[in-house]
Amino acid sequence: MTQGCTACPNSGTVAAGRGNAQSSCTPSTPSPPPPPSPPPPGDTCSGSGPIEISSSCSEYNCFDDAHILGADISCTAGGSEAQCASTCCSQANCKGFDYSASDQGLGAGWCCTSYVSRVEGGLQYNGGTRSCEKNSITCGSATPVSTHPTDSNTECWIDVITESQKGNDCFEEKCPPLHTKGGNWCKLHSHVTAQKYCCGADCCEPNGGAIAGVVIGVVIGVTLLIVSSCYCGRCGCFRYRRDQLIIAAAAAARPQQPQVVYVQPAPAKDITSV
Repeated sequence: MTQGCTACPNSGTVAAGRGNAQSSCTPSTPSPPPPPSPPPPGDTCSGSGPIEISSSCSEYNCFDDAHILGADISCTAGGSEAQCASTCCSQANCKGFDYSASDQGLGAGWCCTSYVSRVEGGLQYNGGTRSCEKNSITCGSATPVSTHPTDSNTECWIDVITESQKGNDCFEEKCPPLHTKGGNWCKLHSHVTAQKYCCGADCCEPNGGAIAGVVIGVVIGVTLLIVSSCYCGRCGCFRYRRDQLIIAAAAAARPQQPQVVYVQPAPAKDITSV
């Protein structure tokens, strides 16, 4: 007698049995779980900084060693970076903030919120300061500033930030002694008194002429010092002066022979009588 199909436990497959034969089941191989869904894309864009910070109102993107000069809504000290981000969230016209955990002249943990963006205010290089901006502000422009800068100031701060992130030296307004300016010197903002900055290995190149002049001057100075020392010390080619001094001293120390003075009477005059 044919038996009905039986379900294999925990497999969902069915096997048919005949007569008194024992029913058998072949469990199916379970399917692998589907891969996890990729995380949703972030709201950063190509103009964003490499550091991301989350807050209650917005995501921020940040650059280290940079800040926006002026345009402050408020400046406080003694807080954390998270508190600084929250302060910016509480201000309706805040677009970003500058924060430093170390003392930069305003006290440790200082926070300055800003009502201008990086494009509007421009960044300045300043070690130890982190400049953050809301992603909605950075990516709000249809043209990302890092790909298509809108003006020379924007190009300048992009170049400065990029080079400083690479660990290259940055110079403000002038080069060290015995160096001449090279590379790309530019202004980070359009203020009349704004100074020029340059970051990179080609900003200040050694001045060969100045270095050669310094070396020649040092050689001449050392030579004059040696010659003057020998002249005053009566050594080397000026030894004859010492010999003259020795002869004069010996002559002065030699006893003088007494001089004999002979006194004779005056000759008699003949008197002729008149």
